[in-house]
Amino acid sequence: QFGACSTQGRRPQNEDAHIIANVNGVQIAGVYDGHGGYTCSQFIQQNLLQTLQSFQNFEQNIPKFISQTYIQLDKNYIKQEGSTDIFNSAGSTACTLLIQQSKLYFANVGDSRAICGKLQQSVQELQNTKLNKQLLSQLTQQITIDHKPNNPTEKARIESYGSCVTENNDDCPRVAGMLAVARAIGDAPFKGCGVISHPEIFSLDMAELDWVVIACDGLYDVMSNEEVNLVLQVAKNAEKGLKTEVDQGDQRLQIIKNATELFLKSDTLNDEASKNAERELSKLTDEQYFESDSQDVKPQGKIRDNQRYSSENLARILCKMSVALMSDDNVSVVVGLK
Repeated sequence: QFGACSTQGRRPQNEDAHIIANVNGVQIAGVYDGHGGYTCSQFIQQNLLQTLQSFQNFEQNIPKFISQTYIQLDKNYIKQEGSTDIFNSAGSTACTLLIQQSKLYFANVGDSRAICGKLQQSVQELQNTKLNKQLLSQLTQQITIDHKPNNPTEKARIESYGSCVTENNDDCPRVAGMLAVARAIGDAPFKGCGVISHPEIFSLDMAELDWVVIACDGLYDVMSNEEVNLVLQVAKNAEKGLKTEVDQGDQRLQIIKNATELFLKSDTLNDEASKNAERELSKLTDEQYFESDSQDVKPQGKIRDNQRYSSENLARILCKMSVALMSDDNVSVVVGLK
């Protein structure tokens, strides 16, 4: 069961896109974080499924054909855009999950990220244990690797193309002082700098996890993998009428737990319960949270009781939390629950 949410946040426009689909018995979900505009991420959203299906019997070798799909999307987008001007070209990350029976395949370029984990209640020896960072770390797994330019493998390739990676204390690492990712679809001017569209492929068995989250760096810039897991733990425990116990000594985890419980009580994600959750999270920031910053994160109509713990509502809550925690980027989240 997949659900998604995307918010403009503090940016002037939303450059992200996402996909949730089912093709030939293969479940597909992905997040695409655009930069330099929304044209590339939107192109992926509109063309990925069609491109994948153009490979006959793609489901017989998913790693091979999703890789070819990324490379073809890259070529097609660059051809359509027709620009090698740094200031008139766009690009996008691409983090896609494909599920075939009990096997999960992840294809990734850029710094959007897929994580997965187990729920505390499904691990017998942890059921009556207070959650802390160490236990959450045991229950959480980062699947994909962030393609940051200073990643040693990525940096070596970029330098082999004759380009460079700049690293300044007041900024993130960048290819040739400009691009903040080492792999991307699009970004035509940087292909000669070693920025490739070939994805890394990762695979898992369904039995290894209870949930999966795919999101852009707008989420992970302000929440750790383990904190995302905590939100899901609190929600799924609450659905069963169980309380989540968190180490009293960890104020940050305690605040995130409290905020999650408040968001779960909200009927609109814009009511008093939601505002109280935002006030709780503001204890972790140096700035006051402004309510108007995430007005595009709201359901159509009132959230019914049977929707509070759905993957879609949890994606909304993670978006709301990111903005409240002062993420300065667009935020897009896909949540998958068993």
